[in-house]
Parts: sequence; structure tokens; C-alpha cells
Amino acid sequence: MKEIVRISLENEMDLILANKRTMKLAELCSLSLTVQTALGTAVSEIARCALSMGRNALFKLGIVILSPNRKQIYAAVCNANPACANTEAISFARKLIAEIKITKNDSSCDVQLNQDLKFSGLITAAKINSFIEYFKMELPLSPYDEIKGKNIQLLEFSNKLKESENQYRDLVDTLPLMMFLITAEGEILYTNQWVKDYFGTSLTSQSAFSWREFVHPDDYVALNRDWDNIFKSRNSFRTQGRLKNKASGAYLWHLISIIPVKNENNAITRWTGFFVDVNAQKLIEETLKGNVELKEAQKKLVGFQKLLEEKISALNVSNRELEQFAYIASHDLQEPLRKIITFSSLLEDKLKDLDADSRVYFKKIVSSSNRMTELINDVLDWSKIAGTKEEFLLVDLNCIIQNIESDFELLIQQKHAVIQIPHLLPVVNGISLQMTQLFSNLLSNALKFCNTAPLIEVSARSLSREDIVHHQNLNQSLAYTEIVVSDNGIGFEQVYAEEIFKIFQRLNGRSEYKGTGIGLAICKKIVENHGGLISAAGTPGKGARFTIIFPN
Repeated sequence: MKEIVRISLENEMDLILANKRTMKLAELCSLSLTVQTALGTAVSEIARCALSMGRNALFKLGIVILSPNRKQIYAAVCNANPACANTEAISFARKLIAEIKITKNDSSCDVQLNQDLKFSGLITAAKINSFIEYFKMELPLSPYDEIKGKNIQLLEFSNKLKESENQYRDLVDTLPLMMFLITAEGEILYTNQWVKDYFGTSLTSQSAFSWREFVHPDDYVALNRDWDNIFKSRNSFRTQGRLKNKASGAYLWHLISIIPVKNENNAITRWTGFFVDVNAQKLIEETLKGNVELKEAQKKLVGFQKLLEEKISALNVSNRELEQFAYIASHDLQEPLRKIITFSSLLEDKLKDLDADSRVYFKKIVSSSNRMTELINDVLDWSKIAGTKEEFLLVDLNCIIQNIESDFELLIQQKHAVIQIPHLLPVVNGISLQMTQLFSNLLSNALKFCNTAPLIEVSARSLSREDIVHHQNLNQSLAYTEIVVSDNGIGFEQVYAEEIFKIFQRLNGRSEYKGTGIGLAICKKIVENHGGLISAAGTPGKGARFTIIFPN
């Protein structure tokens, strides 16, 4: 079915057009004048009935191809009132045209008149197309016909324009960027779907364009200032800024472009703007920039590391030399000290008639010599610990404490001291001689620095994972044992908890308590040599508490 003519039936003039077009098509198809008149009259009657019953009827005229050798002219009145199917117009038309088809429902009725064509083989597809062109180019039958034609053309143009506009909107909404139009005064005229999806609003509800609620606070001042400047200077605007996504609340980097649109008089009629997401590109740029800065920092770090290694190497050499010197000096000093003590004693024995002052002087010489010997021995112990190369073995701390109690048996009895060990002590990985020296120094201090009967307690426990986390200097992947040595001695002020581990550091006068100030420094060095930690806590007059942590 090939449609050739279409007419909307609105008034009597449209009936005349339908009659004239029908008769003209019948003429072009070589039908006789009688058939032309009969077909035209039947069309007029059916169309008049549809028009009179108040429906927005439509007239269609064309050719239906039933087979290569059989074709018909069809004239249809569509969307007529259903009552038209039972009118006198239909009865009259049946007398003029043999084939009439009626299709109806509750709201409309379509009436189609079909007229066979003689010599239909001559009506080819090209011939039908020529009929269509003929009616397009046909001169108007009347001023009304001309006006109606123009109206139809305007309607077709309007439909095409609307379709084009819809296609443009679809394209703009599909492009992966935000687009908007701003009037010359700064009011938002149009935004595409991407703007609404990103900001959660079309922005057209705003009376004027504002950046504040959409732009990152750090970018707002510069962006707003630049926009004001280009709005006044009427130039293009291009920059980058972070815009807030309504859904996620994140600020993403965008390329911001605003271009003025001018008329033939060079006056701005509106502004066209674009927001293009460049956040990924910005992150890559920042990463590359960071990599460059990181490489520069790495170069400096390598330089510092080399310098540090050189300093450490020089320090190690110096420490080894100092340790050797301390050992040699201490060893060599012992011989003349022994001679001073021996000859002083011999001289005192030979000089029987010494007066009281002279004897005091001899006693001071011997006392100072003995103190010097003790100091030299402690320095020797210090140098031995620093330079030790002994292998770590399993050490039973219970045996260590028992041996120390045996060594201090006489002093323990004299002071009526009590050493308590509530539970068995663990076996640790270490150097037996150094462990003996460590606990010997701690127990010796507990016995020495006490004005009453000493009460000493040695306890141990395994540290939990939570305990280990609290110690930042410990290796979080290892297991640790905590050993506590507490006493009821003279104690100390907590502000000196770090000072007491420094070499030659004393908190009490020599006249009150003997000592060189090296014992606790040796303890700390032994603990650190075993990869552990030692700390102290004290209260004056109430005792001291030493906590040692060893890796298992």
C-alpha cells in the first residue's frame, strides 16, 4: 500500500480537496470519466459524513498492490465516528463503488473505498512515485488549498525541528561532560543531564550562577575572582578546580571552560560552559610529581646514609679503640695498685712508732687503693661485655639465682635478707656469664641499698600480644618474657629512673653506700646485648622495681 495524498478533514474546503485529488489520481491512472466521477462522489459523501459528526477525520489516497497484475486505487476516511458505518452515505457509496471495507471499534471507524485499475501492469513503482511528485508540485486549487499546503509544510518543518532538537538534546546528554548555557546577565539558561546527575540539580532554578556550594573551599576564591574578571572583560575562561559530587560528597578535579557567544554586532548573547572530569589525569600528574620528589629525596637519603655509615664506621673504630684502651689501662693499672697496697701495709708494720695522724694517712692510702681496684675491675667488666663474641645458649635463670644466693650467703645471713621466687623462672636464650653478672648486680644493689632486713622478690611472666604492642622498641613478630626484681630498700625519685643506668652515675654519697656507679650501666648493656629492655621504678623509702624484657 503506497500512500500518495493525505488531507485532514476540517471544513468544507477539505471535502472539495479530497474530491479533486481523488478524481485527478483516477485520471492519471487512465480510468474513465464516469469512474472518476463515481469514485470522487463516493469519497465526498463518506468524508462529509465524517466531518458532520464532529470527528478529527483524516483522508488518505493511494494505490494498493495486490499482485503484479492487479492494483487498486484506495480512498480511506480514517478516525470517523463509529456511527458513520450505518449511514445513508455508506449506502449511497455502495451504489457507486463495488468494494468498500469498514473497520470500526468503540471510538472510531475507518472506511476504505477500493477501485480496480485496468491495465494495472503499466502502473509501476516508478509511475507511482511520479504521482507522488505530481501532487507535491501541483499548483493550489484555491487560496485555501495554498494556505493549507503552507500550514502542512510548516507543521512538517516544526516536527523536523523538534526531532532535530530532541536528537541534539540526546547527544548532549550522552556526551561524558557537563554542558550549560548562561545568559549575558549570568543567569543559567540550560544544563544537560550530566549536570543534574553530578550536582543533584539542573541549576536552572538559580537566579544567577554561583560557585560557592559546588566548588572546593580551597579553590573557590581564585575561581570566583577569575569568573568575575572574564565576565567583565567578556573573554573566554579556562581553568581547573575541584567540584563536589552530590552523591558521594567527594571533590573531583574538572577542566572548567566558559566561552562567550556573540552576535553579528560582536555583542555577547550568552555563555557556553563545559565541565570535563580530569580527576584521574590530575591524580596521575600528582603521582608523577610525587615520584620525582621521592626520587630526589631518595638521592639525598642515599647520601645521608653513606655519610651515616661512614660516621658509624668511624665510631665503631673509636669504640673498639676505647674498649681496648679501657681493658689495657685497667689491666696495667692493677699491678702498680697491688704494689701500693702491699708496700703501704709493709711500711705501716715496720713503722711501729707512728703517731695517730700518720696511721690515718696510711689507712686512707689503702682505702683509696682498694676503691681504685674495685673501679678498675668494674671497668674491665664493662669492656668485656662490649667486646664479647660468645654464642647464645639456653640459660636456666633458676640455676643463676641459686648460684648468686650461694655467693651472697654470708651477706644474706648478716642482713637477715629473704629472697622470694613465687614461681619457677624461665629458660632464656643468652650468655650464662652475663646473666650471672646481670642478676648479681641487681641482687647486690637490693642487699646493699637497704636500711632494714631486705625482702627481695624475683618473678617472671610471658608478655601477651597486647603488652608487646605497647612497647614500640620491641619486634612485634617475636615472643617476650618479662622478669621483675623488686625490693624494699631505700628506693629513689622517679625522675632519676633513666639517670641511674648511666655509667659512673651515683645517687648516694660514697660515705653512705659503697660503689662505683657502673653496676646498673653494666646491667643495661647486658640486657641490650641480648636484644631486650630494662627499666626502673622507685619510691623513696619504699623500694625499687627493675623490669627486664628478654626475647624468647
